[in-house]
Amino acid sequence: MSLRHYIIRDLTQGVGGIVHPLRVYDGGIFLKRDSVTDIKNRLDIVEIVSDHVRLKKVGKNYRGLCPFHSEKTPSFYVSPDRQTYHCFGCGAGGDIFSFVMAAENLDFREALEMLASRAGVIIENKSSDTSGSSYSLYEIMNMAETFFAESLFSKSGIRGRKYLANRSVTGDMARSFRLGWAPAGWDNLWTFLKSKGISFRAALDAGLVAEGKHGAYDRFRGRVMFPVRDISGRVIAFGGRAVDEDGAKYINSPEGPIFHKRSSLYLVERAKKTISEKGSAIIVEGYMDALRLNVSGFTESVASLGTSLTEEQAKLLKRVADRVFICFDSDTAGQDATIRGMYVLQREGIDVNVVDLPRGKDPDELLLQEEGRRVFAESLKKAAPLVLYHLYIRKPRLAESGSYNNAVKELLDGISTLPMENLVPYMNHLSRELQILPHALQERILSIKSENQKNMFRVKQISEETDLKKISEAKKNNTEKDFSVDNIEAAFCYLLWKDGAFRKKMTSCQDTVTFVQDQKVKMIVCAIMSGDDPEELESVWHSTGEVLPMRVLAAGGAFLEELEGYDNKSEIIVSALKKRRSKVRFKEISSKLIKGIASEDEIREYLRIKQELKDIIF
Repeated sequence: MSLRHYIIRDLTQGVGGIVHPLRVYDGGIFLKRDSVTDIKNRLDIVEIVSDHVRLKKVGKNYRGLCPFHSEKTPSFYVSPDRQTYHCFGCGAGGDIFSFVMAAENLDFREALEMLASRAGVIIENKSSDTSGSSYSLYEIMNMAETFFAESLFSKSGIRGRKYLANRSVTGDMARSFRLGWAPAGWDNLWTFLKSKGISFRAALDAGLVAEGKHGAYDRFRGRVMFPVRDISGRVIAFGGRAVDEDGAKYINSPEGPIFHKRSSLYLVERAKKTISEKGSAIIVEGYMDALRLNVSGFTESVASLGTSLTEEQAKLLKRVADRVFICFDSDTAGQDATIRGMYVLQREGIDVNVVDLPRGKDPDELLLQEEGRRVFAESLKKAAPLVLYHLYIRKPRLAESGSYNNAVKELLDGISTLPMENLVPYMNHLSRELQILPHALQERILSIKSENQKNMFRVKQISEETDLKKISEAKKNNTEKDFSVDNIEAAFCYLLWKDGAFRKKMTSCQDTVTFVQDQKVKMIVCAIMSGDDPEELESVWHSTGEVLPMRVLAAGGAFLEELEGYDNKSEIIVSALKKRRSKVRFKEISSKLIKGIASEDEIREYLRIKQELKDIIF
């Protein structure tokens, strides 16, 4: 029988059951004592958080907008010294594991696998399950990527290598970007996965196989393969390019548990660092366009996996960029997609500019020309702001009486989705080109905005009841997230956690918990005092889904940092908690005195505490 968590309970009077770990099994993963510690030692929380938040150095810490609640003034801090994060706005906090689990909606096993892969730490799999469920979908995708990459340079990959050579993709480029080849047979990949113990259900969920009349078969066959990764570098999907005229030119992995096309961007894991440094990104349509731009020095380039950009992709880019250059095909379909996508981005607060390449050229074709890199760089410099580009491509229709009204309506419908302050610099130019007086143009835009707001309100009313139900359920399931931690009690927990000498000064768990009042914090204190190694205890908290302990510790560390310059931080905290404890006890005895039920010992205790607190007025 598989054992997920083998625990004993140390029943402590007045506190409750304290989980004491002996050994942890989590979905087939056997956690060695040092696994979590090794991962944390090899990774920097600043780098991990930067995948999701634009951080700026403030003193010795980093600050940014919290990814867990909406805010305009940054209150989210990351400490490289403590390797923790804490938001002073919503109270979110924890370590590298807590952040990844919350930001990417992962359980502990998934976060552990992702961070272990990134850190180069091998996590041992132990499971009696032979159905393939002991492997996560990410592990299965890694297997498939390796299979495709090796197939490209095998005998069966000659067609793929020939196609790439014709597209001026060298072997080194193919290896660097992990390009691959899906053999033409019906079940080459499926046979390989079965040999590794992968179940059909798992391969299907990964989007690698499909089911036909005669059983399972490979979804990708006879195609050059482009692995798609999430911002953390995990393979989540594949794009397959046909090398002949049979079938669709491109097919992508289907939507599934780990792949959502609307929130994915090809090469975002490579581009994120440059995007963050430059504050801008280049977005193209195709895999080859993004690849060519990267090898040509434009390493801030990503591909949209489709012509129309989505709100989810816009939010992903907003984490790391203030400005975006959109570079789609110059044909009519490409222009329409550009228009739709750039308004989505602009509404997220990104400064959108559209790159106009020589007609008939995509970035891949242009950069292969002798002066291609220079021409592309010049095109970036000449990129047109959103409003002016939209006006520019509609000029032919504006010049024709039969299409003028529709062209004006389409243009105004688009720009009216933007804040008026974004439109002010272009109002005079728009007025001249549209032949509408400035005040009349402004009135039309405001009228469209008003109608849009009414429509949004109606939609909001329709969905309000459903949203309230969701919020109610979320609150039931996330009571720990709503927990407001006392900073001084949190600081006490942090000192116990980090300072072994301080911890040894505490006589016992039973005595130590009297320093804090909150029952949940008492549980954390007693868990720390149980004698377990802090790193091992942290592993258990993460694997059991307990987010509160790491949140309390992060808040405590942040509070102690505010006492910078004091050498006796622990004495300050203990003194404050003792005074609180005395106040609570003083009030308890006072109540008994009023009722006439206080004992002689309690009266003496009352007088002693009163003397200790003589400077405090109750």
